[in-house]
Parts: sequence; structure tokens; C-alpha cells
Amino acid sequence: RAPNIIRLAPVALYNTFEEVWKVVQVLKIIMSEKQYEKFANERDIVA
Repeated sequence: RAPNIIRLAPVALYNTFEEVWKVVQVLKIIMSEKQYEKFANERDIVA
């Protein structure tokens, strides 16, 4: 989401430590390989 924001909502009652760990590992790969550059940073207008 623009500008440079990732929204995550780990909830202690619903997410395990392992699930949070996996998400962080995937985010590290996305950031190090700059995979996010493949996607347009545009939003449609809802009127």
C-alpha cells in the first residue's frame, strides 16, 4: 500500500509464534529480492 506501508495484524489468540516467524521470513525474502517492484503501486478510484 502506498506510501511504503505493509499492514499486518498478528493476534495472540489466533496466530502462533511459528506463523508469525514464517511471515517475517517471507517478508525478508520479498524485500531482499525486491519482488514488490513487479507490481504497480496504483489504486482504483471508487466514486
